[in-house]
Amino acid sequence: MIPKKILIILTLGFFFTGFAFSQGEIFYQDTPVEETSICAYSSALMYESPGRNAPKIGTVLFTEELEHLGQEAFVRGENRNYVWVRSRGGIIGWINDSYLVRNSGVVVVLDNLPVYDRPGTASARTSQRFMAGDLAILSDFRDGWVHLFGEQKYIQGWIQGYDNVSVEQEDIEVASLMTEAMRITDPVQRRKQLNQIGSSTRALSPEMTRALQKAIDATYPSNTLTQNEPDTETWQGGEDIFVDDNVNPSPGKTEIVDIYSPGIHKKEVIDMQTGRSYQRVYETGTIQPVKSKKAKDIYYAYHKTLPIGSNVLLKIPNYEGWIQLEIIARLRADNPHVVGLGPEVIQKVFGETQAKNIEKATISYPEGGSF
Repeated sequence: MIPKKILIILTLGFFFTGFAFSQGEIFYQDTPVEETSICAYSSALMYESPGRNAPKIGTVLFTEELEHLGQEAFVRGENRNYVWVRSRGGIIGWINDSYLVRNSGVVVVLDNLPVYDRPGTASARTSQRFMAGDLAILSDFRDGWVHLFGEQKYIQGWIQGYDNVSVEQEDIEVASLMTEAMRITDPVQRRKQLNQIGSSTRALSPEMTRALQKAIDATYPSNTLTQNEPDTETWQGGEDIFVDDNVNPSPGKTEIVDIYSPGIHKKEVIDMQTGRSYQRVYETGTIQPVKSKKAKDIYYAYHKTLPIGSNVLLKIPNYEGWIQLEIIARLRADNPHVVGLGPEVIQKVFGETQAKNIEKATISYPEGGSF
């Protein structure tokens, strides 16, 4: 039922180009009532009437579905369109159309995937990525490609493969829990919460199990990768993170080296995402103990040449895997040590309190620091 206030405006106003003009500079239009929209923002306000100066009556959250009630309104002073909707909780009100994606559905992204401006062409690849476990809004699909919006619409574009998204409600519920966990700022607590999701969720599908593990591996730099050798991992160019894909790279020219002997060695590796080859550098040598001015930066390193903000992998002894570190400062060029490590890293990785007790360490990174 249309509110009495709107009926009065429609009665007193006059019509042109399908709109009604109200005394408050608001243009109303009838729209199909069978339409729905999904909220694409973390939270969006609902108003009693169109316009941001109207009384606020509720809030809708990311991925919440809204039922259209047959009216839209354009507010001239704001140059914005508002939609009359009913929320999941039964609240009826007006919401800014820019926060919505119409006639869409909620899905879960099941893998770490690049985003394209348009489907079917590698030249349209952007620098954006959806990550495994991300909730997204599906707005279109064609020829094996899916168009998605991320939260806040910060990522939007096409990904390849219908099987890379899930519409199962159980998977969406798990992804919602993952989203809440990823908002935890403390990395230790974030990882703890993600692990708890895996242990407490009974109906965890194989796809979501893999997505959850990828989220755990990527959530903060203390993650150790699998026991695979480094050339079974993919360096995702431009994002400065290592991801273990648990697959062997395509055959290529590979220099066989002992990465545990002192010195600098290189190895040609295939990036499984792009098919491009690159040189992975291994540096082995002694450690310089260093400290960060920020106590929270536990998993950091100093290096002589790598750019500040880039990442390296540090080999954990006894073939137990690798740990990712962020380069936060430089060592002097004449420093004889291969890397500077904080006391927390020395203790956690090597089980030592003094760097002098560690004979050698090996770090690995793409030549040049990144693509």
